[in-house]
Amino acid sequence: MLSITEKDKCCGCGACMAVCPQGCIAMNKDGEGFLYPQIDTKRCVDCGLCGNTCPVLRKPPFLAVQKTYSAYNRDEAVRRQSSSGGVFTALAQYILSQGGAVFGAAFDADFQVRHICVEKPEELYKLRSSKYMQSRTDGTYRRALDILKENRPVLYTGTPCQIAGLRAFLKKDYEKLFTQSIICHGVPSPKIWDKYLAFVNKGEEVRAVEFRNKDDGWKKYRLKIEKNGGGYRATAREDPYLQAFIKNLSLRPSCGACVFKSYEQPADITLADYWGVEQLEPELDDDKGLSLLFIHSEKGRQLFEHVQESLVFRPADAQKAVAYNQSLLKASVPHKKRAYFFANVDSIPFDKLVEKCLRLSTAEKLGQKFRYNMRRIKNRLKRIKK
Repeated sequence: MLSITEKDKCCGCGACMAVCPQGCIAMNKDGEGFLYPQIDTKRCVDCGLCGNTCPVLRKPPFLAVQKTYSAYNRDEAVRRQSSSGGVFTALAQYILSQGGAVFGAAFDADFQVRHICVEKPEELYKLRSSKYMQSRTDGTYRRALDILKENRPVLYTGTPCQIAGLRAFLKKDYEKLFTQSIICHGVPSPKIWDKYLAFVNKGEEVRAVEFRNKDDGWKKYRLKIEKNGGGYRATAREDPYLQAFIKNLSLRPSCGACVFKSYEQPADITLADYWGVEQLEPELDDDKGLSLLFIHSEKGRQLFEHVQESLVFRPADAQKAVAYNQSLLKASVPHKKRAYFFANVDSIPFDKLVEKCLRLSTAEKLGQKFRYNMRRIKNRLKRIKK
């Protein structure tokens, strides 16, 4: 029987719940709002499948990087509506054109995030763009298996731990299974998202949410919320939810001990923003959004070949690109005031709490200024050498 004694050893992927033959595992929220397995011991037959399926305890095979590309979608509307370059949409459209299904994270009616199955092109918009909180995978691993058994192609997208969870659940590879993960900074708590929405909406009904609105450009993205009483837009520097996310105040415990930080990944393809392109390949930087794409398998290569006519792409240097995408290799160290943040989120106004937790001492401010100046000097030296 699976027993979670250390919370940083559970990523909340839901593979244990999906594989349980007795249906005696539920994914329930803890006090911080994160999902953990709860086992009905009266129904459990102690078969051991849950523990043997856990991708943290028993990692599935990982795949090395074979090729790396920068890419963006030729369709300007798709590119504009996507968080980065719109490559996911090209991959998904191809799978749907072959009679397949695409799984990914979408907002539900309450603006919580859940994985859903999309089988119609007109519904792909639900999966497009970033959602900065943990998504529930309930039922989608089994649904993906059912479709694969029908000999139809499946594209399953998610965080590396969710892809690893799917592979661990399936137990074997399927010819028509394609997986795509992201470079993941970490997943904030849905409870924190609820607290934030209550703070920013002030009782007004939410109509739409964009975590990465690009009206002011890709690099100056804003969190945009449309409400009945108007709207809200703020940059990552201005918005308390994004600040809590970026500064690792609101992340799941397992994100600080993530076992999936490596060039080798469980997915066929990894997608990310091509941050640092203005330094590495400035001629590509039009500030409309550019994707970084890692091919990890032969299936990933084949899928990419099928969508190349929809993309503008060229080879990229993986190591140089990852220098600006360290979340591929390094886990997000929990903020020193994380425990205080979660302990007080029910009692202190959201913006005040984030401000209090992130307020720097004089010594920290001086250190931050020193590091900023050193980065500027290094970048200038690089440009001079070129």
